[in-house]
Amino acid sequence: MRQANVALYRAKSQGENRAVVYDDRLEAEVRSLFSLEHDLQAALPKGELQVHYQPLVNLGGGSLYGAEALMRWNHPTRGMASPCEFIPLAEANGLIAPMGMWLLEQTLAQHKEWLKRRPDLNLSPKQLEDGEFSPTSARF
Repeated sequence: MRQANVALYRAKSQGENRAVVYDDRLEAEVRSLFSLEHDLQAALPKGELQVHYQPLVNLGGGSLYGAEALMRWNHPTRGMASPCEFIPLAEANGLIAPMGMWLLEQTLAQHKEWLKRRPDLNLSPKQLEDGEFSPTSARF
C-alpha cells in the first residue's frame, strides 16, 4: 500500500492523467521531493528567500533600462535551490501567492530605497531648452 501511495504521489506531482510504476529510485525521489516541499513551507517565515536583481540592458546601445526581480531560496542544508525545483512546488501547494506577495513587498521597498539614494542631477539650461528632453523619458 505504501508503494502505491509513493507512485500515486509522483503521478499527482507530474500532472493530470499520469500513470507511474513504483521502483526503489522512485521512493527516494518522492522522499526528497516531500522533504523539499516541507522545507519550502518554512522558508518564508525563516527568512530563507532572497531577491536577486538581473539587469535589463538595451543590446543596441548598452544602456540599463530596468531590472528583473528574481526569487531565490537559500536552503539551509542544500544551498541555493533551483527555481525549477521550488517554484512548481510552491504553485502546487498554494505557497506561490504568499511568496509572490513577499517578493512584491521586497522589490517595492528596494525601489523606494533606490529612489532615496538617487543622486541629484545637474542639468544644463541648454538641455532643458532641448525639445527632445523630458523628465519622463529619462532612463535611470
